[in-house]
Amino acid sequence: MTSRLSILFFSIFPLLLSGCGTGPDDGETAFSRLWPNTDGSRWTYRFEDYAAADSTIQALAGLDPDEAASLDYRAIERRLDLPLPARATGGYSQKGELRIEFDGTVSTLDGPKQNLKAVFMQAGKSGFSSGVDPIAARIFRARPDLREKMKGAGLVPSGFGKTEDSWGGGPVNMWGGHFEKQEEWMGYYGDITADSSYTIARAPVRAGASFRHPLGSGLADDMWEYGWIGDLREVETAAGSFTAREVFYFIDLGTSQVITETGEVIDTVRSFSILTTLFAPGVGPVYEREIADFGGPSLPIVCFEAELESFRIAR
Repeated sequence: MTSRLSILFFSIFPLLLSGCGTGPDDGETAFSRLWPNTDGSRWTYRFEDYAAADSTIQALAGLDPDEAASLDYRAIERRLDLPLPARATGGYSQKGELRIEFDGTVSTLDGPKQNLKAVFMQAGKSGFSSGVDPIAARIFRARPDLREKMKGAGLVPSGFGKTEDSWGGGPVNMWGGHFEKQEEWMGYYGDITADSSYTIARAPVRAGASFRHPLGSGLADDMWEYGWIGDLREVETAAGSFTAREVFYFIDLGTSQVITETGEVIDTVRSFSILTTLFAPGVGPVYEREIADFGGPSLPIVCFEAELESFRIAR
């Protein structure tokens, strides 16, 4: 992956949502239909990511990482209905196309899993696949104290570490990886640990249900993913109109120290991101957006949106 192309993290596209906050709700979405995963099924998204001018994510999100486990998901929903922060003047911006496809199996430390292959395309440049999973990229970016340990464990390439390379790693749920869907759980395996590394969704899929997942086991014990199942909403994308289930996520990447070149500790920061993904039953993810704060006075807020452009569900 080239350094400039590896920061495919946040973007903004027109997405029309009916209403603001809540929408129609059938009570429960059949878990098996949330994301069809027959081999050969494929999706194409258009995206843009950028560094934001607004550095007040705490105020925008309205979330306290220390209280994330007890939050009501509607607190996140209300905040995520707000516009994304404006793009920073002179800051980077990436636009392109993301293609994902279920394609056979891949070996992991936890055994064979389904391969969700991802290819990124940008105008005038060849397509490429990511070599670093999005959670690993976020941890590397947010936690300087864990970088050498991650390189030693093979979680990121030995040369990984330039600002562009460690920007964030792409959309969490549509980045591709070692996928598994069980009767009541779906997520990614074997990327950070030998066990499940990230939860996409857990049954029951009805408004108000929640889940949580430890991140980076073996690296640090203060990193957690929290998820809440939201309402059904009417959404219009380039691929058509859908009734989609919202799932909200709060990814807490723990605390780290800001240290000067002389070794002086000048601050302790907490890094996290908030995101929402819309899953249309029988279709899969049709939209995702995220706002992330990787901590530190010199690191900007980063923003991303991706919208479904086309899809094919294999039978």
